[in-house]
Amino acid sequence: MSPSFAGKDKASIVKEKSTLRSLNVTFPQAKDNVLVHSYHITAKNKESGELDADFTAFSEFYLDPVPKNLEFPVTGLKPGTDYEIKVQALDSFNNSSKKVLLADGQTKALEMVSAQASPSLVTTGESTTLQVKMKNFGNDSVKGKIKVDAPEGWSVEHNELEYELSGSEEKNLPIKAIPSKESSGSSQFTITAYEGGQIISSKNINIFVNMKLGESFDQLDSALKPAVNENIPSSILGWSHTAPNGWSVTNSSNMPAGTEEWQGWSFTTKEFWTKAEDQDRSKFELGQGVIAVADPDEWDDNGSPASKGFFDSTLTSPSVKVEGAKDLYVGFASHYKQEGTQTAEVTAVFDNGEKQQVLVYDNKAASDNKNGHVLNKYEVKSIKVPEDASSMKLQWRMHNAKNNWFWSIDDIRLDDQMIILPN
Repeated sequence: MSPSFAGKDKASIVKEKSTLRSLNVTFPQAKDNVLVHSYHITAKNKESGELDADFTAFSEFYLDPVPKNLEFPVTGLKPGTDYEIKVQALDSFNNSSKKVLLADGQTKALEMVSAQASPSLVTTGESTTLQVKMKNFGNDSVKGKIKVDAPEGWSVEHNELEYELSGSEEKNLPIKAIPSKESSGSSQFTITAYEGGQIISSKNINIFVNMKLGESFDQLDSALKPAVNENIPSSILGWSHTAPNGWSVTNSSNMPAGTEEWQGWSFTTKEFWTKAEDQDRSKFELGQGVIAVADPDEWDDNGSPASKGFFDSTLTSPSVKVEGAKDLYVGFASHYKQEGTQTAEVTAVFDNGEKQQVLVYDNKAASDNKNGHVLNKYEVKSIKVPEDASSMKLQWRMHNAKNNWFWSIDDIRLDDQMIILPN
């Protein structure tokens, strides 16, 4: 006997959960003489006629009580597109219901592609420009606004800026901002995009004032890509090997190829990173927006590269002028788990050839991590500047690692004044 839906049963789209690349479909459970095992769900692109999603989802028959209604995300869809969602019930013998439930829905068309400051490092009296990039993936013109929540003391050209985008148009919306004389350290702006009166999304922009170096990695938001080796829905754009301007990533020539997303230092979001695997990754509360990650654990999940060699990758900062300085202070948010011979180091490299170890995590009791984990900590370390040095680079290196754990960093600050810990 095949499963069946009641005559009044209908499927519908949960509109408030619609995104650029996904729709949530909800429907009542079908009936069966034994049990309904699963549901075959498809999403037909009304414009192309192709199935952009085709999957089977369990009926959750293993729960007690079994839910009367179900809701599933349908991912991998195209932005600004009309879809017909079809739901068909299946029993344990793969018998299918004669009746299918249909629901029409449209993915969101408008996206705040990126929000960043240019430049992100300024001095008192120097202006920066908040660059907000909006894109309309749909065919129809849309109107909206962006709202700027600025830190206290900052002067901004617009607190709200209206926009209009024609079909398939992408537009950059610039807003000039100037810090107050009292501003110092890291300042965070929140940019919220609206379509009509509805919030599309919000992004944070970090600007560093009167510092020698500041980096939050959030400018890489628009460079993020969908998964390659990880089993993460393509609707989630979450990783890149593209470093910020002036930064570089160098992998050892002896480092074997593993999971593409984690082949050396990567730039990712916590959502993407934790969907790959959690295991305390989600506890990095100091990490916001885009973060930098070295993850030998996930690296080894594709092709077992740890059986052939070591994970060894270095993230290097731009060159910073240090002439005349005696002491510098570096601060950064750190999230680290120790295992085996895995070693993490921060090193200051001066143009006179001198190298100075700033921090080390490894399996020795005398190291900064005392052979343990360092979860969600803001590290602040001092650096002695050689008298004959005029410039310096900072390096974050993860090496001697097999299938071990991970290191993630964010909110990097360098100054000749003591770094104030973030709230």
